[in-house]
Amino acid sequence: MEFEFYRGVFGGEELTEEEFWRFLPRARAVLEGYSRRYRLIPACPDAQSMALCQMTEVLCWFETVKAGGGPAAVSVGSVSSRPAAKLPLADARQLSRELYRAAGLYFDIYRGADA
Repeated sequence: MEFEFYRGVFGGEELTEEEFWRFLPRARAVLEGYSRRYRLIPACPDAQSMALCQMTEVLCWFETVKAGGGPAAVSVGSVSSRPAAKLPLADARQLSRELYRAAGLYFDIYRGADA
């Protein structure tokens, strides 16, 4: 998979090329782990590449939040909000859940015994 796939086919705009290549190996390792433990049935063409793009974005987002990044404040119309000092979303269990969810957007993940 190439960065051009991320930008052109997946439609990704969140990651720079450097971030993409930095997080892709970890996303690939997680997806390979899922394929060893579970039965992954592609839900669309290019499912593996699409899932890797989504998982790469998740990994980058979590690193950004863990490092204290993210928006300082959000406002929509006359309503504004400031995030808490520490976001609970940056823990390892939540990251694991989000990676699984990201893979599940492009694969039917069968966790049971073979029939």
